[in-house]
Amino acid sequence: MGKNGIKFKHAYGAIFQVFEEEDYKFLNVKDKNVLDIGAFVGDSPIYFILKGAKKVYAVEPNPDAYNEMLENIKLNNMENKIIPINMGINYEKDYVNIHTKAVNTQGTLLKSGGNGIKVPAGKLSDIIEKYNIDAQILKMDCEGCEYDIILKDYDTIKEFDEIGFEYHAYNTKIPVSKLLEKLNKDFECKFIKGGINEKIGIIYCIKKK
Repeated sequence: MGKNGIKFKHAYGAIFQVFEEEDYKFLNVKDKNVLDIGAFVGDSPIYFILKGAKKVYAVEPNPDAYNEMLENIKLNNMENKIIPINMGINYEKDYVNIHTKAVNTQGTLLKSGGNGIKVPAGKLSDIIEKYNIDAQILKMDCEGCEYDIILKDYDTIKEFDEIGFEYHAYNTKIPVSKLLEKLNKDFECKFIKGGINEKIGIIYCIKKK
């Protein structure tokens, strides 16, 4: 599929959400570096570059989605702007099990259990250090790993200027209020989609001056 000169190997609902519904248009990425956790097939990284981001670090554990992202980055001649990273987020082990039977899930599970392909994983702080990531904006859509990152790695994320993330309370069984309690120390946060009693939604946080 292609639109406005942008090309994707396959069409997915996630691409529609990013480009048509503009799920992340609230993030001020112009002239900034973005860390994208849950980059899927490269839809949001490509979107951020089009919106003027200098560089996007695109973290995606699912090997199939990751390989498709590599193709999409090439299709759009963005190899020098998007840095793909095939890793998951995990605070207990140094790997995640990825079920590869379906790429076409909205978010590829960064915290999946059971059988599947083992993909290297680490804490967000480890990934930032390993890949020497220098980013001011953080985007997360990782089917529940946002809870681990915010609750267990807060010192790392409080360094970002802006954070935009999808929360998945139905996956973690932890109310979103727990995340806001933590974030409200350093950020002004608001719901873009969903709400305090909703099980899924998008939250936007700007660092307090």
